[in-house]
Amino acid sequence: MKRTVPLIITFLAGVVLIYAYFSPAAAGLSDLSLIHFDILAAIAFLLGGGNLLRMHGEKVYKQQAGWGYSLIAIVAFLTTLGFGLFKVGVTGRPGYWTHLTGAGQAVGLVNLDIADERHTLTLTVRRAEPGSTHAVRLGQREIGQIEVDRDGRGDLVVKYDPPKKMAGEFLKSVREGDTLAVGALLQGTLQRYAPITGDYNQNGSAFWFMYEYGFRPAVQTTFAMLAFYVASAAFRAFRARNIESVLLLGTAFVILLGRTFVGAWISQGLVDPSQAPQNTWEQFLSFWYIPNLTGWLMSVFNTAGNRAIMIGIALGIAATSLRVLLGIDRSYLGSEKG
Repeated sequence: MKRTVPLIITFLAGVVLIYAYFSPAAAGLSDLSLIHFDILAAIAFLLGGGNLLRMHGEKVYKQQAGWGYSLIAIVAFLTTLGFGLFKVGVTGRPGYWTHLTGAGQAVGLVNLDIADERHTLTLTVRRAEPGSTHAVRLGQREIGQIEVDRDGRGDLVVKYDPPKKMAGEFLKSVREGDTLAVGALLQGTLQRYAPITGDYNQNGSAFWFMYEYGFRPAVQTTFAMLAFYVASAAFRAFRARNIESVLLLGTAFVILLGRTFVGAWISQGLVDPSQAPQNTWEQFLSFWYIPNLTGWLMSVFNTAGNRAIMIGIALGIAATSLRVLLGIDRSYLGSEKG
C-alpha cells in the first residue's frame, strides 16, 4: 500500500490533466488539481526548510568541518524568512478599504485600489434584501447603483483610468475617513490598508535591502569567479584538431567579438552602422560587419540548434511522463528499503 497508493494518485492526476488539456469542459478539474499541487508544494517548502535547519544545526552543534558556513546559512535563512513573513519595513498597498456594516454586523466589503493614476473601487454586498436596488454614495456624491440578486448578493465596480478616459475621476479626491453608504442601511468609513497588505519585496523593505545588497552582489561575485573557470575550460576545449573544432572555434571567436565593442571597432571601416546599405556591394560589406555577422549566426545556426534541443527535450519529457504514469519509472517513490 505504501507504494501502490502513490502510483494510483500519480496515474489519476496525470490522466485528469491530460484530459483537461484536450477537453475545455474539464478545465475545472485541471484548476482543482493545480490547487492541490500548490498545497503540496507549500508543504514541501516547509519540509525543505526544516531539513535545512536540522542538517546545518547538527553540523554547528557537533562543530564539524565547515560548521561556520552552516551557521551563516542558518542565520541568513532565518533572517530572510523573518523579514519576508513579517514584512519588516513594508508600507501598505496604496488605497483604502472598509467593512459595510448594518445592524451591527459586517455584511459587505469595499476596496479602493490605486495603481499609478488608475483607481478601482470594488464594492461587494453579501447580505441584503433580495431583488432590491440601492444607491451607493461616497461622501455626498452618488457613484452608482447596486442591484442585489435573489440570494442577497450584489457587486459594483467603479474605475478611473486616465489613458482610457473612463468615468470616476472623483475617485482621485477620496481621502481616509470618507464615508461610503449603500442605501440607508449599510455604511463604512474608509481607512488605509495595513502594512501587512504591502508586497514583502517592495523597494525600501528589509527583505529588498537584503536581496539587493546581500544576495545579488554575492551571486554576481560567484558568476564573476566562474567566468575565469569557463574561460580556462574553453581554452582547453577549443583545439583545432578537425574541421568541427575549427568551426566551433571560429564561430565562438566571432560571437565573442560581436558581443564586445572590439568587434564593432575593428570592422567599422566596412560599413556605416547609422545608415542602411544603398546597394548590393554595401549589403555585402554590411553582412561582414562583425555585430551583424554575430546576429546572423545567433538567429540562424543558434536558433536551429536550440529548436533541435527543445524538440529532443520535449520527446524526453513525454517519454518520461509516460513511464511515470504507467508505473514503469518509480524512482520518485524513493528506495525500496524501509
